[in-house]
Amino acid sequence: YFITPLGAALLVFFLHPHVERIQSAVNVFDAAGLGLFCVIGTTKAYTYGLGLTASAALGLATAVGGGVLRDVLANEVPSLLRWDRDLYAVPAMVGAAMVVLCIR
Repeated sequence: YFITPLGAALLVFFLHPHVERIQSAVNVFDAAGLGLFCVIGTTKAYTYGLGLTASAALGLATAVGGGVLRDVLANEVPSLLRWDRDLYAVPAMVGAAMVVLCIR
């Protein structure tokens, strides 16, 4: 398990200028991860017997929490707390609500 993160860290360390240019691809994968974790968190909470509202709340927390953790570990202000960034929590909330509607 140590080789993969070490390789990724070395790659980013040495190729930092090139990594800055792929910001749009990073945003696409961030959006995909947000949606994926929103759906997985909501369905997993419902599978464990929580109600629909609690499942939606946990799906939202799962989706947004990962991005906040990523930003904190990268020593950046979380996107959730910045007004000058694109929407972050609202799409996750809408996604969790849609999953709850599909479950129902």
